[in-house]
Amino acid sequence: MAIMKYFFVFLFLKISLGELSTSPSSSYPVGDIRNCPTEQIVIPGSPLLRMDAMPGLGFDNLRNRELGQVYSRNYTSCQVSNDGQYLLPDNIYLIPVLNSEVDFFANVYDHYDDWKSTTSFSINAELKIRWANINGKFSAEYQDTKTKMIDTNSRAVRIGLRHHLYSVHVNPDSQLHPSFKSRLMDLAAHIQNNNTEMAHYLSDLIIRDYGTHVVTSVEAGGALYQTTFVSRDFMNNSDSSQLKMSASASFSFLSIFHLSVSAHYTRTDTDINGFTNNTRHQKTSTHGGPPFKLSNFSYADWENGLKNNLIPIDKHGDPLFTAITATNIPELPDMLVMETADYVYQAISRYYKVNTHEGCTDFMSPNFNFRANVNDNSCKKNRQNYTFGGIYQECVNRELGYDVCGSYGSAQTNPLTSDYSCPSGYQKVLLHSGTLSKVMPMTVYHHHCGFWSCHTSSSQVNVVRYSNYYAYWCYYPPGETVPPDSGYMFGGVYSGKHTNAVTGTSTCPPFFSPLHFGQDIQVCVSSDIQGMSYALPFGGFHSCSSGNPLSLSPAQYEKGSSFPLQCPERYNQFLVTVDEGCIVNYCSNVDFILKYTSQPPILPPYKIRPPMTVNQSESMIIVGPYGTVWTKGDDGTWSKHKAGDMINDNEYIWTYTSEPHNVTDDNGTVIGSTYDGSMRTPSFTGAEVAGFVIGSVFSTALCIAFIAAVGCGVKKYKKKRIARKEAVLYLDKSETGENETAVLVQKIQD
Repeated sequence: MAIMKYFFVFLFLKISLGELSTSPSSSYPVGDIRNCPTEQIVIPGSPLLRMDAMPGLGFDNLRNRELGQVYSRNYTSCQVSNDGQYLLPDNIYLIPVLNSEVDFFANVYDHYDDWKSTTSFSINAELKIRWANINGKFSAEYQDTKTKMIDTNSRAVRIGLRHHLYSVHVNPDSQLHPSFKSRLMDLAAHIQNNNTEMAHYLSDLIIRDYGTHVVTSVEAGGALYQTTFVSRDFMNNSDSSQLKMSASASFSFLSIFHLSVSAHYTRTDTDINGFTNNTRHQKTSTHGGPPFKLSNFSYADWENGLKNNLIPIDKHGDPLFTAITATNIPELPDMLVMETADYVYQAISRYYKVNTHEGCTDFMSPNFNFRANVNDNSCKKNRQNYTFGGIYQECVNRELGYDVCGSYGSAQTNPLTSDYSCPSGYQKVLLHSGTLSKVMPMTVYHHHCGFWSCHTSSSQVNVVRYSNYYAYWCYYPPGETVPPDSGYMFGGVYSGKHTNAVTGTSTCPPFFSPLHFGQDIQVCVSSDIQGMSYALPFGGFHSCSSGNPLSLSPAQYEKGSSFPLQCPERYNQFLVTVDEGCIVNYCSNVDFILKYTSQPPILPPYKIRPPMTVNQSESMIIVGPYGTVWTKGDDGTWSKHKAGDMINDNEYIWTYTSEPHNVTDDNGTVIGSTYDGSMRTPSFTGAEVAGFVIGSVFSTALCIAFIAAVGCGVKKYKKKRIARKEAVLYLDKSETGENETAVLVQKIQD
């Protein structure tokens, strides 16, 4: 009774203390910002501000766009900045700029390639990626500046004022955000199970959703900018120096924000009038602080509202793959961590390479290429015309009875020869070989045996079957005379993911016909003279494994030089596809079609989602260090598998096939299901189960009867042996010298 009394007292105190410790500030999950105080300690009654200008996000360094969260943010410790004004996550530290830097500057840009981002110039200057010279060149700011400078034949004058208040850094050993980490675990699972096609696809998705870099620090503050586009002819006038232009632009900028102009540049009314009259376009913008108002808005108004509206006015960062370390993902073996980081690096490289366009960037040159973002010194060179000898493609199915090639129409002859060959005088080049996969039906037979008989049933399941294709194109050797009326006119390329640059749709121009190439690529060709107005200059193809012979000079070709992986001079590369990590391009020039239209970057993924068999599904198992096993649950999270725990059906299929697995497209729509024909856990009908139960009961009864019969027989045998022994032991009294019969009891001692 005493023990029970103490137990109830303890239980009462436990409940009471639990209720007393529960308060509104702790009713939220651990790490939630709502658990933290809302008022400053330094200045009681003043609100504790939340720092929103923080690092830790993914960043697309081509578009200057922040994307998904790479590092997690938790407010478990509710740490406050040293000045007591801002609430910070656990893995963030803030350095106040005690002198409160205010930077006023004026820049004159003669060419759009010299333009620097207003809020991302430091991370754009990062050169840890080979193709980093196109950083920021797909940002809205850069594209707008480029278009205006070309359309108005002007130079850009930018006046700015930057107010830098804090430097915000993320700890280098910060934990990865759960969503990002889960994506890396998915990628690692497919790498470990040799699903390379799916691994390439998933790494492309990571770049699409998290960018090329991770932001490691930002400069928090605000900035004011005014960009003026001034006539190039006026700027070239010897009387209009850049200093005078800067002075006039500064006067305009400072006047808008009601700032004193006496301490800045010397200017005259003539300079100001000339500057104003030759202004083609002017744009004023604020970054951080309250929104800009066209009237009654001063610098003081903006500065007073800056503390509550800080933004990153500059960013620093590292390539995304540098965040993938053994410390951040201890669930994976070190070698698998390195492979995962390498797949992400390759995906970043593909993204850069696909969007690198070489050409003439001098818009005063007749060879100017608006699409080019890297100058290739072709501004003073002439373009050579080449003849296209057509294409053909061979396809081989891997398994008999499954025509994957036919389902895609992948076996393509060259209409110029009606065969898998090139016309006379033309040479073939193997551009690319790849794998095609298709979900196809298969009949599976099951043998069932009951107590009295056996029978066979069948069911339809889906399997993934494969074929190999080999794509060739035909060229005429450089320097040799092309026969008249030979070859094709080239009308562009399109696929399921990319439109035709000529038509802007997934079609060929008028009078052109499509030829099948690769998995879903169509190459438009024509020999009809009526299609000449739609024909593009043809400069060949090249891929990661096959060079372009048309990029060689006749002398180089005669020497047998290797084919370079590039386009001829004054030709630009355009993406055909990215297959199994290999980039395939064609070379042409479409400036007369695209003209001065800004083109967005080509975003990954570059192909449709590859189909998966059951043991390649998302529900996979990773074997980690020291034999640990990590499984992916139905909610998409990864957890450590403990000894003795049951592995659910979704995880079990990593070893044994259970049910057919749905295959989905990019939009999540079910397009089929797959089965790989491996060992599967059996499933039975109700009648079959009843038969098994009755048979088992009957067999058990027979066994029990047999055991009982054997037991009875042994018992009878023992009784007979005892009776025989007792008969021998009875002796007559006369034989022993006694008058009565005695029973001699013999004790046998072992």
